[in-house]
Amino acid sequence: MDDRLRRPAVRVGSRGQSTTLDYTLSLAIATLLVAGLVTAASGLVDDSREQVVRTELEVIGEHLASDLVAADRLAQSSHSTETLTMTRPLPARVAGSEYTIRTESAGSVQWINLTASGPGVTVSVRAETAASIADTGIDGGTVTITYDPAADELEVSS
Repeated sequence: MDDRLRRPAVRVGSRGQSTTLDYTLSLAIATLLVAGLVTAASGLVDDSREQVVRTELEVIGEHLASDLVAADRLAQSSHSTETLTMTRPLPARVAGSEYTIRTESAGSVQWINLTASGPGVTVSVRAETAASIADTGIDGGTVTITYDPAADELEVSS
């Protein structure tokens, strides 16, 4: 018989081990790849969430600042203003996190600071008003702006 036609002897048990070993290694490699992708994606999701919270806080701060400016203009337009109250519904949460609103005056500069509790993001928005703004701190949600003519002061409360 010709040597080219002769087949080498194959052991019966080696073929099954090779398939099982290949399958196990394939599963291990796939598991490592999926774990790497999940780890990389979780960092991306955290960064995206932080950016969403920052953007929402900036929008809320700008709305509140414009309401404070509008209340100030109304109060300054008439010297006989006895009371002025404005209510602004704001969301109680941003991207699933609660937030706080703090108004602070540093000399003639007045700031609205919004801080989200979840990712720890703080946004500051400047409010330029003729009347001073009382230093207060409240939780997010519906906000009431009140003008006190005796003190020529705007106050933000919930």
